[in-house]
Amino acid sequence: MSDTHGLHEDIDLPTGAIVVHCGDALNRGYLQEATDFAEWFSQLPYQHKIYVPGNHDSALEDSYVVEIFRKLGIYVLIDKRVMLAGIRFYGTPWVPTYGNWSFMRDEVDLLPVYSKIPDNIDVLITHGPPYGIADLTRRGVNAGSTSLLDVVKERKPKYHVFGHIHESRTVGFTEIDGTKFANVANLDRTYTYLSEPITLEL
Repeated sequence: MSDTHGLHEDIDLPTGAIVVHCGDALNRGYLQEATDFAEWFSQLPYQHKIYVPGNHDSALEDSYVVEIFRKLGIYVLIDKRVMLAGIRFYGTPWVPTYGNWSFMRDEVDLLPVYSKIPDNIDVLITHGPPYGIADLTRRGVNAGSTSLLDVVKERKPKYHVFGHIHESRTVGFTEIDGTKFANVANLDRTYTYLSEPITLEL
């Protein structure tokens, strides 16, 4: 799931062992939004919970807030990996700069960040898409990262899930060069709940 922007309680969640949120759970990024979401997310009936922040999640730039999530049993992946139930996950929140939001860098500065993505990852979780894959905005612009695309082509994770560009939400996965990609944003461009979470069987 991704890009719920404060409407997380409206999401119809499937059964499963691990739940993954690809960022933008918050709307304005306030502390109260973050703690409310963390409490809700931590109580979901899944064995493991993974969260990768998005550009609206400015509260998560504070290590104090990240620690709140972690104390509630949530794995916050900011350029980190974790293995759960034998599945290798890696998460990174960074996206190309657009406006004055959080976890953004100019494209020239993204390659060193994405280069930290290791080999042999089962599920790569990013907030934003790679360039040219489920990244088309309503203005017809590809908003994904070219650096991310280059690294994903090299590392070849089994799955790559992301959100950020609401209007490019995909139905299921698209496979390219051995990696299955999906934009899992739950809200449409008008921030209306549109799409249910995608279920992944590993």
